Amino acid sequence: MIWRFTQAVFALFGRLLPVLLLFAQAVHAVEGATGLFRQYQDRIYQIRIMDTVAEKKSGLGSGFLVSADGLIATNYHVVAKLVQKPDKYRLEYQDVAGNKGALTLVDIDVINDLALVRAAPLAKEPLRFPDSPPEQGDTIYSIGNPYDIGFTVVPGTYNGIDEKTYYPRIHFSGSINPGMSGGPVLDQDGRLVGINVSSAGDQISFLVPGTALQSLLQESQRREAPLIDFDQRIRQQLVDNQNRMISQFLAQDWTTQELGEAKVLGEMKPFVKC
Repeated sequence: MIWRFTQAVFALFGRLLPVLLLFAQAVHAVEGATGLFRQYQDRIYQIRIMDTVAEKKSGLGSGFLVSADGLIATNYHVVAKLVQKPDKYRLEYQDVAGNKGALTLVDIDVINDLALVRAAPLAKEPLRFPDSPPEQGDTIYSIGNPYDIGFTVVPGTYNGIDEKTYYPRIHFSGSINPGMSGGPVLDQDGRLVGINVSSAGDQISFLVPGTALQSLLQESQRREAPLIDFDQRIRQQLVDNQNRMISQFLAQDWTTQELGEAKVLGEMKPFVKC
């Protein structure tokens, strides 16, 4: 009888174990999200595109501090209206405490959908980059201000780089919503893994890798004079990207496959369909 009782206990434990593990993971994610937001909330901002005539918000996004002298990173598409019509719009930020300040556009990367804007020196430590990316399956945390309802932390899963797109994007299993664009995604140590950029719904979201932002920061810091002509900057980036893409295609071995009695080009890249 004792043996049967023991078997029943082990059987019940076996059925409960997956539930207990999921519960423990959920508790850990919540605790991690709470701690990260408490520690880094003062370095995360809502980015506002303001109509200079109506003095109303015309666009919203998120951003985060990347240098102690007030440099803030966000998405290009968050500030695109300002680039296109600088006389009609201006930029400002608002922090979690409700403090506001003016922003000026410093640099852009239209290929990776990134932008750098500058506030007055904020006397805070910027977010830092990790020495290496997370492993697939690690929990990471997306932060932003969705729908202008307040700052939100979204735990999710790091799933590596999406190999079916030409432009590197991290596949993030978590919900990114409008208003979170440009916000940071942190690992469990508070290091910057990526930047919110887009969502396909059903908790399939995409991030710009932090390495792309590192490259933009380095390029911007090497520039001796402030960038003024952003239209020229965009044109040059698009031309350089096109030349780079064409060179890569021409340099590769082109495979063929049979189609009836003819031979046609095979798959060139996962993101190019013939």
